[in-house]
Amino acid sequence: MLFADHALAVRLESADAAGSAECVRIYAQLHSDRGAAVVEVAGGYALYAGLDSPLTQAVGLGMEAPATASDIDGLEAFYQSKRAPVIVELCPLADAALLSLLSKRGYRLIEHSNVLYQPIGPGDSFAGEDADIKVEPIAPDQVRAWARVVTRGFTSEEDLPDELVDVVETTGHLASAASFLARIDGEPAGGGSVAVCNRVAAIFGQSTLPQFRGRGVQRAVLLASLEAGARAGCDVATIFTMPGTSSQRNAERQGFRVAYTRSKLLRTWD
Repeated sequence: MLFADHALAVRLESADAAGSAECVRIYAQLHSDRGAAVVEVAGGYALYAGLDSPLTQAVGLGMEAPATASDIDGLEAFYQSKRAPVIVELCPLADAALLSLLSKRGYRLIEHSNVLYQPIGPGDSFAGEDADIKVEPIAPDQVRAWARVVTRGFTSEEDLPDELVDVVETTGHLASAASFLARIDGEPAGGGSVAVCNRVAAIFGQSTLPQFRGRGVQRAVLLASLEAGARAGCDVATIFTMPGTSSQRNAERQGFRVAYTRSKLLRTWD
């Protein structure tokens, strides 16, 4: 295994930040009336794609250089201009000054997430075992339908918010990513994506429709994503999960291990 040190954390966080920034830029092009924007700050990005968007947060901060009070001033000014709270995904291997700066400004912890990883290479085999599950890359004309499947897998609702489907649809247009649809007996069952950045295969957005859960759909999509990353020349794969979830269990069954646990910090405005 690669040692989960600062150098690896820089690669994993940079891949996540770059992919998220690309998503928001595409979202801004597709929905120019919604005020989506990306600004660079403290070596990472402040992202905005709507008040309720999962993309609206700051990522990759303080990984390769110390963050300054001026950096946080700029971060907060950006979100205040959007009338949005500040949400920061903080890596525990980021510069220690960043946590101190945020703590002094009243940020509070609202969530943890695990960052998992495993080495991969072109000689690795990721063949699946379940012939009933067929996983294929999506075609350009399938992106919206695929986004609805993935969104429904996250929400388990039939009446899907258009804004959330729009966000998931954006990931299907990423130049750096491949997105997959899983079918069982010809019926859409789930999907997910993998983005490639600096030889890191960042696996994300995996979900399964409620009626197909427990049948290996996530595993099948995960294996397809690992295969795509290996073919693209990546030497490490990463995936982000909530702690102690079935997603973490499924990832660890395929060889992933926890590198570190990120903290999500929030500051709201009076």
